[in-house]
Amino acid sequence: MNTKKHLYPLELRVPPNKSARYTDALSFYQGFMGFTKIKNYCNRKNRPTDSHRCEPIELKQSCLICKSNQTIRRGISYRRTVRHLDAFGCRVYLKLPAIRLSCKAYIAAFVWHYEFVAPNKRYTKAFEATLPKHAIGATITHTARVTGTPATTVTRIVKAWKEKEASRIQQACQHKAYYCQNLVLGLELEAYFSEQVTLCA
Repeated sequence: MNTKKHLYPLELRVPPNKSARYTDALSFYQGFMGFTKIKNYCNRKNRPTDSHRCEPIELKQSCLICKSNQTIRRGISYRRTVRHLDAFGCRVYLKLPAIRLSCKAYIAAFVWHYEFVAPNKRYTKAFEATLPKHAIGATITHTARVTGTPATTVTRIVKAWKEKEASRIQQACQHKAYYCQNLVLGLELEAYFSEQVTLCA
């Protein structure tokens, strides 16, 4: 199990007067899931999915343009549902409020920006990072079926990962070759990653 923490300034809501097993669940979410504060946890038994209403701990957010703290909270337009890392054998979905804010300094309006999920995306960055690992040695169709993710989403994420990895490997090879003498380096990265695409297609 991956124990890397993703510290997100959110609150999860927990029903009051529940049994001790909820305490274990809370410890898991606070540690593995990386939430800095947990307020309420909505557990749905005997279901393959868990949905959680989350709220930012901070009341306001700095302006995304001028970075000013002179912002005004204007309410919540709707709640967006994003998928996070699975837990307890269930798919975890976070219901994030789309909080409207306005900046008095820049005279602009914006929506609360969450660092762990990109704008207009339905998956957290932590979840997207796991898809390329599932795709290695498997097909896109199989990865989509196992993770419960559309094949088009898996294809897009794997393609972006390959381009990033190709650039990283190329820079590493060039750096290593620069300090090596009498070295003939002929590594065709594009051909290598094209072959990986074929394996994952």
